[in-house]
Amino acid sequence: MRMSLRTAIFVRGPRTACAVALLCCLAVLAALPHFAGAAVPTAAPAVKKGDKAGICIAQTLKNGKLVPLRQSLYRYRYVRIKKGRHKGRFRRKIIQVTVQVRTSCITQCVQLRKKGKSLVPVFRTRRVWVREPHHGRLVRVKRLRRVWLLGPCASLPSIETLGTPVTVTMLDNSQMTFDFSAFKRQGPLTGSLRGYVPGKILPDADNQVILTSGSLNLGKTTMFSDKVCGGQVSDSIRTAEPTTVKLDPGKQSTLVLGQNGTINATTYLVLNIPLELRNGDDGCNKPYITTGYSSASETVNLSGKIGAAGLAQVPVTMPATDLDLVGCLTPGLATQECNGFLLPLPSSVSMSLMVSVVAGTT
Repeated sequence: MRMSLRTAIFVRGPRTACAVALLCCLAVLAALPHFAGAAVPTAAPAVKKGDKAGICIAQTLKNGKLVPLRQSLYRYRYVRIKKGRHKGRFRRKIIQVTVQVRTSCITQCVQLRKKGKSLVPVFRTRRVWVREPHHGRLVRVKRLRRVWLLGPCASLPSIETLGTPVTVTMLDNSQMTFDFSAFKRQGPLTGSLRGYVPGKILPDADNQVILTSGSLNLGKTTMFSDKVCGGQVSDSIRTAEPTTVKLDPGKQSTLVLGQNGTINATTYLVLNIPLELRNGDDGCNKPYITTGYSSASETVNLSGKIGAAGLAQVPVTMPATDLDLVGCLTPGLATQECNGFLLPLPSSVSMSLMVSVVAGTT
């Protein structure tokens, strides 16, 4: 039986007194910041609108297409009285409406299972709390309802054919910066990433783009330079072509187009860097030696705000992130992985991008 603290005080007995003391201690501990975060939730925490995960409209399969999941519920509506002695006042009325189900963008799609040769949405029948009319007001009661099994959209079969394709293209002035503490190096970024939005683009909710393919190319960038060539500054070590930034195929990268005009992306990137080495101090007029590429993986968070140009030009930034970068010093093909000596190149990497987001084309 659930009992309030005030009710428990008036119940006699030593056990009750101990229980009250224990409740008081727990209440004090819960108020402390150190213990407040240690509470065990009874249900999954709700995702707030400001969270980077975003709030999206749940999608379900219907007639071979992903459409918004809807549910019927009762609400109050206040209508103005037009006749009688209460004219002009408002009267509370109970109405039944159908609304779209909102959920975290991480678990946006109703999961599917095979039934014969077709796919059907998965649900469980459970007793849940709902609001129903009772003598002119809404009361909470438990009723048997379908509870849909929500999960990642990427787990659905043939999901790309059920969604809206999206392309994110790097525009001019997009660059990556390497900070080696003593100096910084910048290189231009080009290329595009492709993905899809489950179902259709919805203007009244956050839209999650699931990134699936594409790569970015880093232009030739000076890593280290000196003045051994006749006193002129020249590159001793620089990046070779192609230096690529690709999506990690083993992890799911996503981008959320916020209803409030924000863009937040969580991407898992793999940076492949081959190098060009000057052929010794006397190699100023000789061709550079190309090495194989070394790889570095990093979780990259990107954020931006849609401005007056809309999705045609969106500035997006990546904060400085420490990267365990290494460089290959063994000659080889730039398109093959390094099979020799690796030199640590610890640095902090950041990105400043100008991107174009196009939906509805491949």
